[in-house]
Amino acid sequence: MADTPNFNVSLACFANLSDKNQQELLEKRQSKHTREQTRVHMNILRQYMEEKQLPKVEDIPNEDLPNLLKSFYSNVQRVDTEMYKLARLKCI
Repeated sequence: MADTPNFNVSLACFANLSDKNQQELLEKRQSKHTREQTRVHMNILRQYMEEKQLPKVEDIPNEDLPNLLKSFYSNVQRVDTEMYKLARLKCI
């Protein structure tokens, strides 16, 4: 019989990061622009939810998120009451 490769890997080659260190690592991987855009877009979603008197996005059950986002994307408007262009909605 042919030898099978040994896939046993020592756990010493994997880092054991704390939750805080994992979050810091993830934040460093995103560019400053990406972080800023995420913050801006989350604020738009939060404002929508506040206006509609919905619970905080963090409190919405995962199974309800698709319907929430469908409603959000079909109703969100710019401050000047114009609808967002499709390219902008894709970024949000």
